[in-house]
Amino acid sequence: TGEGRPLPMPVYALDPQGKWAVTIDFSRLNHIRRGYGYFGVRDPHKKEWAPADSGIWRIDLESGTTTLIVSLAQLAALPVHRPFSQRSVHYVNHLLFNTDGTRFSFLHRWTNPKKGWGTRLITASVYGSDLHVLDWKGYTSHYIWRDPDHILAFSRGPTFPSKRFLLFTDKTEEVSWIGKGKMVGNGHVSYLPGKEWILNDTYPTGRDRLQRVYLYNTRTDAVTTIAEFPAPAPYQGHFRVDTHPRFSPDGKKVCIDSAHQQGRQMYLINLTGLV
Repeated sequence: TGEGRPLPMPVYALDPQGKWAVTIDFSRLNHIRRGYGYFGVRDPHKKEWAPADSGIWRIDLESGTTTLIVSLAQLAALPVHRPFSQRSVHYVNHLLFNTDGTRFSFLHRWTNPKKGWGTRLITASVYGSDLHVLDWKGYTSHYIWRDPDHILAFSRGPTFPSKRFLLFTDKTEEVSWIGKGKMVGNGHVSYLPGKEWILNDTYPTGRDRLQRVYLYNTRTDAVTTIAEFPAPAPYQGHFRVDTHPRFSPDGKKVCIDSAHQQGRQMYLINLTGLV
């Protein structure tokens, strides 16, 4: 119809049915982690470590109603494996719904100028209840839901002290190692349709600062490189260009970002014949 309707808050993650969304305070995210939030909007809780009226909101996309369902004060009160300083600044990032929209996940993070930063992976019901901490070791980076009950994450686990890709079973202590010896570094991971193939990438490595995009087959344990580009030296820190591989709905194409030619560009890769 061409009609538009503004929402009261920006959307971070959308449930699979498109009826609900979850979001955070992007001004606080930008204040704490520059480059991830919205620049130019003042964080109203800038001087608070874990405010009770900031955190995660649920948005009804039909009515536009927003409800704070998880507060930063609530997250800061949860038990932790390694206690953080009382002056640590708390925030939330990387929200995702599971594949059937019954639960969602997020990273609870905190930072302190003198003690560094910490992070943990938490899941919750779509109403913010039934919180479950999956990562008690205090380190999780990129992750993806495989199905309604399992999350693949670059993390540490109860019996895995070093960082690797682990498959967590939600609301349990079950953890298994995925891609042993094959997916050895952090990357932006996702499952292609059918769940047999994992799409992943690497950060710049070696003197040539090569970034690699590859596929890992969960059935054969084989790795197939589908692209490799040098990352120009000026693109570092907040201005780096991660490849961020994402696939088409049919799983036959992959789109990536790279700066190896004319600045920041998007590139389309055909997977026909590979998967």
